Amino acid sequence: MTAKDFRYNMEEVLPLIHYRPLYQNLIRSLHFSPASHSLISLMQCLPIDIENLAKPLMKIFIHSNQIRQFFRLICFEYLSNCSDVNTLFRSQSLASKVMYEMMKCVGHKYLVVTLMPLIDLIFAERKSCEIDPSKLRQGESLDQNLHNITVYAEFAFTGVVDSSQRCPSALRELFAELRDVVEQFFPGRDDVGRLALSSFLILRFFAAAILNPKLFSLKMATPDVDVSRTLVLVSKILQRIANCVVSANPPTIKEQWLAPVMDHFLDEAHNKAMIDFLDEISTSFTETEEGGGVNTNSQDAIVNDESDAFSPSTNISSSPVMDIEKELHIVYSQIADHLDTLCSMGWCCRYGCSCCPDTIVQ
Repeated sequence: MTAKDFRYNMEEVLPLIHYRPLYQNLIRSLHFSPASHSLISLMQCLPIDIENLAKPLMKIFIHSNQIRQFFRLICFEYLSNCSDVNTLFRSQSLASKVMYEMMKCVGHKYLVVTLMPLIDLIFAERKSCEIDPSKLRQGESLDQNLHNITVYAEFAFTGVVDSSQRCPSALRELFAELRDVVEQFFPGRDDVGRLALSSFLILRFFAAAILNPKLFSLKMATPDVDVSRTLVLVSKILQRIANCVVSANPPTIKEQWLAPVMDHFLDEAHNKAMIDFLDEISTSFTETEEGGGVNTNSQDAIVNDESDAFSPSTNISSSPVMDIEKELHIVYSQIADHLDTLCSMGWCCRYGCSCCPDTIVQ
């Protein structure tokens, strides 16, 4: 590794006390009424990259031991504006970004234990799995390739659906919040709740990690062409299985060359296994009132002792070691150029301040 591989930057991060107003206003957002006028909600209206806010906000609310309430709030806001069930949580919303960061943050060991045996096997065996006749190389057997890819896809499917008990409790709690919020908007629609879960855990986590194991730190080496194609196919098949299970509509297969593989998975046994898995990972280990959801219609939903809110939380296992000053600085730096916009939205006046900068950072 050479000096060219490193990138340096310098930022002036103030002592923690200077970020206290920003911190408190973020916490107040959890029980602000109406929720659409809270700082968290208004920040999502600014012309800034939501991706740059998701990770620091996640860490701030882990630090305050209110990640469940925060996630519930942003899911509630997202669903309030959702018009198409079929694309539920598939857009680049704050809710989807926060969950993605949360899965990477506390779920990496879970991902490794679940997928590493499959990834190692594919890299080691390097079997041809091409089943698209138009891409089949001369001398290859379509039947043999079909067998190979079916074995790998079954390995992936079984690894995922048998992993619910290994899913970190922090993720299960957020999945439970997600399921509950979706139920409020789509009562009696278990398929919609499972669709939301699969959009996060299958599409953005398991299937994405199979597709690109290097990105998720499962492999350091870049796969060769054959291995890469196998990973693409296994990822695609896992996504299709999940989509078929959670969809209220009859399954449709666009690529007809995938039909022989999908026929293996679209039976009652595989359907039940996926449904049971999605139901199990959205059941919290501890169904207690503490740490539960936030009533977005009440200012009394969350009662915070703001003197304690600045103290680090150690409640979430596998939580990141965090520099809370840095995370607050990142949030502030993202909104600093838009204070006038926040002012015009009426945000600063709601906290009795004379000007936005004094409200956010002292």
